[in-house]
Amino acid sequence: MKGLRLRTNVGADLIFDNFNAFRPSVPELKVGTETYSTRYNLAGATATSAYNTSYLIENTATYDHLFADKHQVTLLAGQSAQIIDRQNVEAYRTGYLRNDLQVINSGPVNGQLANAGNIEPRAKLASYFGRLNYEFAGKYLFSAIARYDGVSNFQPGEKFGFFPGVSAGWRISEEEFLKGNTTISNLKLRAGYGKVGNPNNAGRFAYLFAINSGIQYPFGPNGTIQQGAAPTRLQNTEPALGDQQPNQHRPGLWLS
Repeated sequence: MKGLRLRTNVGADLIFDNFNAFRPSVPELKVGTETYSTRYNLAGATATSAYNTSYLIENTATYDHLFADKHQVTLLAGQSAQIIDRQNVEAYRTGYLRNDLQVINSGPVNGQLANAGNIEPRAKLASYFGRLNYEFAGKYLFSAIARYDGVSNFQPGEKFGFFPGVSAGWRISEEEFLKGNTTISNLKLRAGYGKVGNPNNAGRFAYLFAINSGIQYPFGPNGTIQQGAAPTRLQNTEPALGDQQPNQHRPGLWLS
């Protein structure tokens, strides 16, 4: 079909990082009757691993056509999807009995160890969008756009949001009274209105209670310390936790 273009974009951001280090123990140094201790009298190992990936696919269909030599119409419809995984883990062991066992699993399981890291739940984004551009005689412009975007981070019932927008413009430099002007080559007046969203408005499961266990409380007439738990984040089910939808007005004047 003349004027129809189909396009598919596939992209990926991949970060795989593994780091291993071993610090051997160093024996004490004796010189005569003096003994010099060292900082590294215990062998230690560190292992870190990072797995950060993002996969994206976008499909669009665009149709362009000029009607009656004056009406230029461009239609676009599309869909995109993205999956994001982020995992970072770190482990440390110290107190190795030998310097030739240099892997993290060979370290002793005791109080001289530490583990850290961050494993986030998979994030998913999905979008469906369309746009109409209309131009009459190269002077009068109109554009309308609509998006329906979804983010897995938000609470049920608030995962998707609708974001419309419209704009209109006037290319004044194409009018007869400015044609041939040697000072102004392009003068355009444009104004727009729309709603935008913020997919980073909330973290994963921010709409749920968070309870921290292992908190100690004095309880009873004698103030005996007891193990307990307490909420560290209250439940937030307000619609504002979903994609923010601030209104934007964008008037503008382009001159060159």
